Amino acid sequence: MTPSATDAPVVVGVDGTPTGLHAVAWAAAEAAARGCALVIAHAARYTGGEQGNRRAAGILGRARAIARAEFPQLVVETRLVDDDPLPGLLDAAEDARLLVTGLMSGTIADAVLGSLALDVLGRASCPVAVVRRPDRFEGTSVVAGVDGSRADAAVVSAAFAAASAHRLPLRLVHVGHRHDALTGPVRDDELARWSGPYPGVEVSAETVQGHPTEVLAERSTGARVLVVGTRRAHRPARLLFGSTSRSLAWNSRCPLLVTPAVRSVPPNLERVGGLAARPRS
Repeated sequence: MTPSATDAPVVVGVDGTPTGLHAVAWAAAEAAARGCALVIAHAARYTGGEQGNRRAAGILGRARAIARAEFPQLVVETRLVDDDPLPGLLDAAEDARLLVTGLMSGTIADAVLGSLALDVLGRASCPVAVVRRPDRFEGTSVVAGVDGSRADAAVVSAAFAAASAHRLPLRLVHVGHRHDALTGPVRDDELARWSGPYPGVEVSAETVQGHPTEVLAERSTGARVLVVGTRRAHRPARLLFGSTSRSLAWNSRCPLLVTPAVRSVPPNLERVGGLAARPRS
């Protein structure tokens, strides 16, 4: 499918590292599945004149070559943003349907010193996918973690879109702490309402007691992507985007897609908040 000029693209940030190039390959597959363009953005302040421009051109050129190697028909745009990485990438993704960024590694040093991937979470105006080097592209389902809050509507909307794009089944996992009183089963008419815009998606739901990070990390095994929600940060403190999202960025066993609660959703999904899922057998 050839995207029109008005289609929102998938945007991926690159920095010249192997992790960033791995994120480009994942983002290219995502753009191809969603029938939209891919924008490869490199945000940096270069003071070296011609030398800096050559370095930036090399980073973007390698990324473009990777994207086009697997998907030669994909519309690919490269963009050099003359700004610091965080504000530059957020600006490049302002009108994106999805922002993809690589997470360097799962080491404690990275967690302490910081990562652009974690800084972007909670600040972007669109869903953000975090991809690490060990993450594989194969997956037999899309998994969405919900908790019965109003943020669930954005999570379910993003999860249905991903499942439909890749023609995969969707698994909704409602997680409660062991001391929580979990709600009753989801009715078939509720599932039908939520899946209305995506009639081809097979969807199932379960309720599981346990710690959200542990449960969702386990459920993410073999998935194409794990979808969770977060609140949008209004201060620089990274902790504002939520401990579960932060922990899953390291512990998910597939790429993680974090969607902000402020994201608009189809009208039939506006009442997803308060999800009650079938208990796990």
